[in-house]
Amino acid sequence: PQGMGTLIVSSDPSGAEVFLGGANIGQTPIEIDVPAGAHDLKLVDSGGQSKSKAVNVRKGRVSKVDVAF
Repeated sequence: PQGMGTLIVSSDPSGAEVFLGGANIGQTPIEIDVPAGAHDLKLVDSGGQSKSKAVNVRKGRVSKVDVAF
């Protein structure tokens, strides 16, 4: 089993839509348990600007991503 890790995503300003692997998982700030491994994150702010980031989540660890728009 690959195990799980915790992903914490925040943005400035907050309230950006968060997409993980193409699926909308909510708005910043958000904390979610995800399978360990590489994930593609996309954040979209209220004005429609988007920022993409690759994040590697390690088993049993917390990965923090902070995006400024």
